[in-house]
Amino acid sequence: MNLEQIINLKLILYNLKYLFFKPRKAFDKNLENYEYQHPNYFDKLLNNFTNVVNKKYLMETTENFINNKIYVFGELLEPIKFDYDNFNQYKFPKIVKKPAYFDRADLKVPYEIGRLQILQNVNMSNMLFNLSKNQKNTIKQIKTGFFNEIENSEPYSIFWNSPMDVAIRLINLIFEKNFSSKDSKNYNTDQFDNLIFKHYQFVINNLENNSEVIGNHYFVELASLILFHANYKSKDSSQIKFIKEELEAQLNLQFEDDGTNFEKSTHYSVLILEALILIKISLIELDVPIETIKHIDKIINVNFSLLKDLIINNELSQIGDNDSGKIFYCLFNEFDPLNIDLLLKFCEMMGVLKNENTRVYSIKKQSIHLPSYYSVSHPKIFGFKENYENFGYFNFGIYIWKNNEDYLSIICGEVGQNLVGGHNHYDQLSIECSINGNWIARDPGTGTYTDNLETRNLYRSLNSHWGPNIDFNFKTDFTNTFKLINMSSGNVLEFNKEYFLGSAKFGHLQVLREVKIEKGTIAITDYCKEPEIFAYKNWGEEENGCKIPFSKGYKR
Repeated sequence: MNLEQIINLKLILYNLKYLFFKPRKAFDKNLENYEYQHPNYFDKLLNNFTNVVNKKYLMETTENFINNKIYVFGELLEPIKFDYDNFNQYKFPKIVKKPAYFDRADLKVPYEIGRLQILQNVNMSNMLFNLSKNQKNTIKQIKTGFFNEIENSEPYSIFWNSPMDVAIRLINLIFEKNFSSKDSKNYNTDQFDNLIFKHYQFVINNLENNSEVIGNHYFVELASLILFHANYKSKDSSQIKFIKEELEAQLNLQFEDDGTNFEKSTHYSVLILEALILIKISLIELDVPIETIKHIDKIINVNFSLLKDLIINNELSQIGDNDSGKIFYCLFNEFDPLNIDLLLKFCEMMGVLKNENTRVYSIKKQSIHLPSYYSVSHPKIFGFKENYENFGYFNFGIYIWKNNEDYLSIICGEVGQNLVGGHNHYDQLSIECSINGNWIARDPGTGTYTDNLETRNLYRSLNSHWGPNIDFNFKTDFTNTFKLINMSSGNVLEFNKEYFLGSAKFGHLQVLREVKIEKGTIAITDYCKEPEIFAYKNWGEEENGCKIPFSKGYKR
């Protein structure tokens, strides 16, 4: 049996598994002992949203909503459907059990719509603008239709296939309750509370805490449960006690010693930063010990600083995967998905941000006798003629040189998710570089996930990043869609303002990369014991820094 036949057999077994897969636990509606109490956090949240949102964009997306249109991954889709992948022209069946439809369709498209995050924009527009009576009535009718469709959906429909997406929908349903409670014409009813209870019970029955990687899915699910308890009070404290204990455990497991997230993706760090803010404002409602809030504050501050440091030309670098997941959706723009300025301003307004300096400025481990290696030198880059700073985030695995005009970074560190690398790319020793606002070398982004494995593998590959120029092609299959193979973690041997030396293993090749910055010149040299490394003829100046078409966010 050849490799292609083996892969096809694996796919057949995968489909058979989910054909007979025991469905997820359904719902227990016995939550009558919970009572809604309007939270103290909402006025501050609403005020800060109002101060930072792009009001023109809010109104545009609200008008789209009224006309049965919605932006998903940068594309305007019409009509709004919860069971359809417009990108692949695929309608999902009534019963959905599989987590992925490999090389066929993308569940993330209907998931994105089913999160109901668009309601944030609609509710903000209703608060900020003088909408007509007809517009308000249409919005009410559409919302009611959405809520009824979800309430009456089959237990094993697409609405209930992904606990994380149910958790994000739970967050947005609670925000909907918060908004409606501020509105004198409150049309929410006990039926709406029951819909929220249904989501809460589904999430807590189906927590994603029993797999090889327990990561952002579980963290967001915990955030949604904590938000629920900040809004719905009960004398029964058993569940909230469990949730708080799980949160404390995940704060220790999912964050490195320096406070950065263990998935080691910049855009997943954005999602986790949002989740942390949501958790913090919810825990304050629940009167938790101040030590817990301080712990969360420290992690917020570190990730806030990391993200600010990785903004180049007003866009956040795409280190690792970027699937566009959002919690505070109204702070983002589908036309400009790499711009996180509104989120950062919002973070500043939501609480005291201290300079939690967990950067490293120099490393010196061991000396390597480089003349004993084969070496290749890449084209010199001319920049950093003015004074610049250098620093690194050791646990995240990135080292940076920058000033107001120029930027250079290199990836070198432990593979994320405790070496699984589910949201990492084959980018060890890869650089990103922008000189005077012009891209010299750039990470290409993500492309997509499961609906096109060729695209998925292309955007993850070493050949699409500016790492060592070696022959590093290997056959992979759908089982490695969220796993790295054949690449080691990176090891930094030396780092300072003028110099970097690090190593990583790609297949059987151990490669070292040296970076020297001197008198406005960046010199990059690679070393290997085998003569299997090659010099780049040029960087990516002519192609906006990229080897392949740039992906400006998921599916873009």
